[in-house]
Amino acid sequence: MKKTIASLSIRKRLLLGSLAPAALIGLLVSIFFVVNASRTLDESLRDQGLSIAGFLAPASEYGTISGNRDSLMVLLQATLAQHPVRGAAVLDQSGHTLAISGPLTLPSLDQLRAAQAPTPTTPIDRAMGFIAPVIRSPVDLGELLDAPDARARLPEVIGWVYVELDLAPLAQRKKDLLLADAGLLLLYLALAAWLANRIAAAVSEPIVALARAVNSMAEGHTATRVDEGSSGELGELERGFNHMADSLDEIHREMQSRIDSATAQLSHLANHDVLTGLPNRRAFEQAIRDAIAIGRRRGDHHVLCFIDLDRFKIVNDTCGHAAGDELLCRIAALLRGRLREQDVVSRMGGDEFAVLLRDCGIDNARRIAESLRATVENFRFIREDRSFSVGASIGLVALADEVHDLNDILVAADQACYEAKRLGRNRVVEASVRPTPRPPVDQERPAHDDLEEMIGAGRLSLDAQPILRADERPESWLEVLLRVDGNSAAAVEGLLDGRGPESGGLRLDTWVVEQTAAALVRLGAACPPGQPLKASINVGRHSLLAAQPYCTAVKLALASHRLQPQQLLFELGADLAAELPGEAAAFVAETRLMGCGIVLDRFTDQSPALLRTIGPDYVKIRYDLLQQEYGVEDALAMGDGLASIAARTGYTVIIAGIEGDGPIAPYVQNSFYLQGNGLCPAAPLEQWRPDTPAPSEWETAAGEVRA
Repeated sequence: MKKTIASLSIRKRLLLGSLAPAALIGLLVSIFFVVNASRTLDESLRDQGLSIAGFLAPASEYGTISGNRDSLMVLLQATLAQHPVRGAAVLDQSGHTLAISGPLTLPSLDQLRAAQAPTPTTPIDRAMGFIAPVIRSPVDLGELLDAPDARARLPEVIGWVYVELDLAPLAQRKKDLLLADAGLLLLYLALAAWLANRIAAAVSEPIVALARAVNSMAEGHTATRVDEGSSGELGELERGFNHMADSLDEIHREMQSRIDSATAQLSHLANHDVLTGLPNRRAFEQAIRDAIAIGRRRGDHHVLCFIDLDRFKIVNDTCGHAAGDELLCRIAALLRGRLREQDVVSRMGGDEFAVLLRDCGIDNARRIAESLRATVENFRFIREDRSFSVGASIGLVALADEVHDLNDILVAADQACYEAKRLGRNRVVEASVRPTPRPPVDQERPAHDDLEEMIGAGRLSLDAQPILRADERPESWLEVLLRVDGNSAAAVEGLLDGRGPESGGLRLDTWVVEQTAAALVRLGAACPPGQPLKASINVGRHSLLAAQPYCTAVKLALASHRLQPQQLLFELGADLAAELPGEAAAFVAETRLMGCGIVLDRFTDQSPALLRTIGPDYVKIRYDLLQQEYGVEDALAMGDGLASIAARTGYTVIIAGIEGDGPIAPYVQNSFYLQGNGLCPAAPLEQWRPDTPAPSEWETAAGEVRA
């Protein structure tokens, strides 16, 4: 009963709470009214029958004594004229009928003799009879007074009258009464239902509107508001919700502005050189790919220029790196000022620049390249009262329609630039792209073929290791680990080295994502209600170098398995992020747009700067790696210091690599999450369950630290 009521909406509960008592009261009043009215009708009919029989008996005395049937019939006809008399009869002392009128069922002699006064009989055949004795009246009062036994003489019964009343009119009146009562009850219930519905609507509609607004707010619609039309407590709730929504909306706009700004900064850092502000190598290579695709589609002509500064090392060695940096910025500004709006100039690294001349013929490209060379040659760099002149060796390559390999284009431009250096510097050398010879098809085996073969042979597998919370809140978080023949996945990296991020490496990483997404769906069905379930995947070099196609595969996996983005996290190694900062920033930006989380793995004393550039959700400190480098005691101290740095800057710490049977309390004290074979070893992903209990020793240590 409680569960049924609890499942009802607030409106239905209010209707039930008001209509049920009203219906019960109305029903009880109706029953009381019908019963009392029916009893009153019965008593009225009984009194009427007794009255008729009581008046008929004395009037029949003469006819009974004299046996005058005609006079008795006159009396009976007069009696029949009264409603609802159905029949009447006069009987003598022996029970013989003296006169009768109407259809009657006469009583027995015993019933007659038992009636010493007007008495009703048991209803028979929809009729009720009444018996009254006919008593002889004294004729001489003196004679009666003189009689010695006058006081002892009883009244003499000389006969009886029997009157029968029809019960059909009474039944009809009761039926009419019941129908009228039912109609009144229905009218009362309808009125009560209308009134209850109005009251329930007045109470429930604001509450339902508040509930919908809360759900809408939870879905991210921060502009949601409710009408403030109620009074009393509901009005306070509505005004309080709108005030809260205004505050949340303002906070959301501020946070979104910060996120947009941070995302824009990350995207800019991922695609631009920090020193000069020019597009970096990654963005420039993408611009070349786009130009090749557009040229293939529309037939446009594009030219690539590689620019290597001459005598730059003299400035750098004479005046220092700061002067060299300033010179690079000045040269970048010069190049930008001499190019068209549609052209792209990029710093490729060191003192090397590159220019993509879009929609430009080779003759016009030669003139532009010569103009750039002359501009750099005529520029004078003043530093510390000294004047420096530099030159530019430029390699010129036209993007031919038959050439599609980016590496071939870059190699040709670099070789042309080198040739300009060899011929004496400060000149423009033109070269053509020579496609790199490819091995025969039967000699080259694509990496994805090797990968599919390994998957089909069962050599590739996935393990899961839980990441445990250091408090009592239930949560299921597992890290997915790639295994080859049951060992580390390093063999796969070796197999795929040199194949490029767009071959087997990316296919392997997307395979891990697909398997993890399917496992999350399976584990979600076994996960206790309300308990968060998420998984983290390690990001390899292949995924970092191909962030866009990799993130596209992640989006497809999330959509096809109907998973929330926050259920998937990516563990990015600090060493890899430091090696490829631009690519790491671009990957993080793409991940943020999807709504997934970031774990900065292998956090060391060289990694704090990455907290600002990466901005992870979690920081993972590997105690096993620290122990290998510093020893057990120093590793604890180092880990504690790293955890303090991360915690003070607002990052959640994961202590991983907890091995052996050592004490756990130091790890719990410095972190929010724990991981390691010493707590819970990795197990095959298909065998892992979210309700795997944590070791009791870990729970005891966590309890001691919380206390």
